[in-house]
Amino acid sequence: MPRKPSQKPGTPRLRLSAAFLESLEKDFEANKDEVIQALRKESPKAYAELLGRLVMTADPPAEGTFASANSMADIGRRLLKSVGLAEPDEAAIQAAIEANDSFVARLQAIAQASGVSPETMN
Repeated sequence: MPRKPSQKPGTPRLRLSAAFLESLEKDFEANKDEVIQALRKESPKAYAELLGRLVMTADPPAEGTFASANSMADIGRRLLKSVGLAEPDEAAIQAAIEANDSFVARLQAIAQASGVSPETMN
């Protein structure tokens, strides 16, 4: 029997990550001053590395762009919106995903015909 698709948005990994980050944010908000002071005093190198990682080197992708898509449904929806279909239904989104898959397969065939090996694609 085929599995029923989840009614929750996103993948289990994305949902778990979001839940963890939400809990982490609450804990940090309650204890931030003590945590930062302890980290700075006990491990200045880790403190500096953390600061370096937190400083953004590029702007995050704009909401509603392909770069910010989290699923094939998001991509299908954005493809349809890019050609003027403001509120695509699920059937249209699925058709757009299939059209995109065909397009990508054709591009891969062109690349292979030009000598690119399948292992280096993606």
